[in-house]
Amino acid sequence: MAKISLDMNKVNSMLREARVNAVEAAMHPFANEAKRLVRDEDHVDTSRYINSIGYRTDYPETNKSGKGRIVPSDEDIVHVLTETADKTSLESGTAVPYSIYNEGRYNILARAMDNAEGDMHEAGIAEVHKVFSK
Repeated sequence: MAKISLDMNKVNSMLREARVNAVEAAMHPFANEAKRLVRDEDHVDTSRYINSIGYRTDYPETNKSGKGRIVPSDEDIVHVLTETADKTSLESGTAVPYSIYNEGRYNILARAMDNAEGDMHEAGIAEVHKVFSK
C-alpha cells in the first residue's frame, strides 16, 4: 500500500516561484523583439530608448541628431512585478519621456508583444517546468 500526501505550503510556495519565474522569463522575448524592431526600423539615435525597454542593454547610438549617447536611467526602465494571492503580473517597457510618441507613431511595443507571443509562452512554460522538476 502506498501513502500519498501533499504539503500545501510547499505547493503554494512552488506555485508562487513558478509564477514569478514565468512572467520574468516571458518578458525577455517581448523586450528582445521590441529592441529588434527599434534597431531594424532605424529608430535608434541616442540609444536611450532601445536600451531602456524591459531591461538595460548596451546598443550603440547612431547619433543622427548630434546629441550623442544618452544612457537610460533606472527610472527609464519599466519593470514592475506585482503579486496577489493568485496572480503575478509584470509591467515591462520603457518610460523615456518620448516613448509615448514612438508607440503612438510606430506601435513598437504592441507589435513586439504580438510577434513574440509564442516565444513568451514557451519561455514561461519552461520556467514552470523547471520549478516543478526540482
